[in-house]
Amino acid sequence: MKDIDWDSHESELKKIKGLYKISIHKLIHKWQPTNKMVQRNEKRAIHTANCTECEEVDDQLHYIKCNSEYFEDARKYAWKKFRNVMKKYKRNETMIRIMWIGIKRWVYDELEEDIPRGDEVNDEQFKALKLAYQHQGDIGWSNFIVGRFSKHWSKYYELRLKEDEEKNGKVMAFARDLVRATWKFTLSVWGSHNEKVHGKNNKYSSRNVQGIQQCIREIYDNFKHRVSTEYEWLFREEARIRCDQSVPQMIGWLESVLICLVDMQDAIEVVTKSQRLLCRMSITSIFE
Repeated sequence: MKDIDWDSHESELKKIKGLYKISIHKLIHKWQPTNKMVQRNEKRAIHTANCTECEEVDDQLHYIKCNSEYFEDARKYAWKKFRNVMKKYKRNETMIRIMWIGIKRWVYDELEEDIPRGDEVNDEQFKALKLAYQHQGDIGWSNFIVGRFSKHWSKYYELRLKEDEEKNGKVMAFARDLVRATWKFTLSVWGSHNEKVHGKNNKYSSRNVQGIQQCIREIYDNFKHRVSTEYEWLFREEARIRCDQSVPQMIGWLESVLICLVDMQDAIEVVTKSQRLLCRMSITSIFE
């Protein structure tokens, strides 16, 4: 793990805020509410732990490796988002293509180690590229897709820079963009997973909507002025405005605010009530 570019990973983590930060933390710490996690949290056990597209258990990151046609298409679509973030690195098309090859081989458990050599890559650069690919295999492509990649990708990129270019700043920018691109890719496939599980136009009962609004008002009344500075942004809107938002927005806020309440002893009741409500709606709090 010492070969992972932790500096770029941590640098990007510090920059992101709001609900996106919650999504990233769920991803990298394996807290995403997969079918397996939802079943574990649903006391009545009415949910299946299996993937909607195959018979395998839908555990953390299964959606990235699922061999179904649906998720294969989802990965191809998500890779376009990866490439869009990395579009400024057109001179390094071979490297981007090899990253995609590495992910596909990991998905299908292929053991092949050979990689193609692009016309723009000289002998020294190709040696560096092969080293990056091999080191990523040792670290694991499951780490790559959550933004934990080998330092050797940046070393290869540095070799590709022209002699008169300012290298340090460009290499750092490349590494940070690569972190963002991997997150973009994986969260896109996760979004496809959720559309398959819940549907694009999920309908919520009025009882559940009222339950969410009640939890929001209770949290505002009792804990708004007690949260740490880090979480004050969650209470910028008034409670009545928060309760007028769409159901997905209210759910996202509720999931986010539970993080800053979980260590408050007198918040146990409202946290538990919120968790049960989210489970009833097939949404899992990261704390169960």
